[in-house]
Amino acid sequence: MRRWLIILAVLAGLFSAVRHLPLAWVAGALPANVGTATGTIWNGQLLQVPLLGRLSVKTGLGHVDVITPGGATTLAARLAPGRVENLALSLPLALLPIQDQRLQGVAGRVSLRLDEARYSGQQCESAMGTAATNVLAVNAATLGWTGPDLSGPVDCVEGQVRVRLSGADNMASVEATVLIGGDGVYQSDITATVSDPNAEAVLGLFGFSAVGANEYRLSEQGRWR
Repeated sequence: MRRWLIILAVLAGLFSAVRHLPLAWVAGALPANVGTATGTIWNGQLLQVPLLGRLSVKTGLGHVDVITPGGATTLAARLAPGRVENLALSLPLALLPIQDQRLQGVAGRVSLRLDEARYSGQQCESAMGTAATNVLAVNAATLGWTGPDLSGPVDCVEGQVRVRLSGADNMASVEATVLIGGDGVYQSDITATVSDPNAEAVLGLFGFSAVGANEYRLSEQGRWR
């Protein structure tokens, strides 16, 4: 389903979107679309940050700590030039700026945790973390069936961020992989094995092709942003 592709691309893209904000601010080059800075460089805030709202910013020797004050979206991370550490991000899918009418009314959350990630420009050099979403499990009315929670590792492959999610319940198992580059281009591959007739009908409507008994696959390329 295309919803899965968007969810996966978002999870991978969150890493790319978040990493630049405080670094640009500390360098004295706050982009116009990021927000308004208040306070000092050692203990300040960014206001009206897209997706995140308000961010508290504390600068240490060679790094910046950022944290949201709580609410629907939460973020905490330590950022330094070329490096992200201890990042924890969670937000509702509904807050993501995705221009796709099929996602109207879709509930659930997406989350990203990074122990450490290193990058150079738009190239992801290394990453170690996890991603997760409960979107398939909490949208029975919208999707027409209930699927499993999905979770899995985040790392880097040939300069791209890679997210691998999987999950299973009594009626379905899902395995999904997405690769996303710094330019926002992604490619994804999703395999679903289902025994629920309702799920089979939905998968067919969203472009999945049967590849075996109760097994369906969808491979696509696109641009997340």
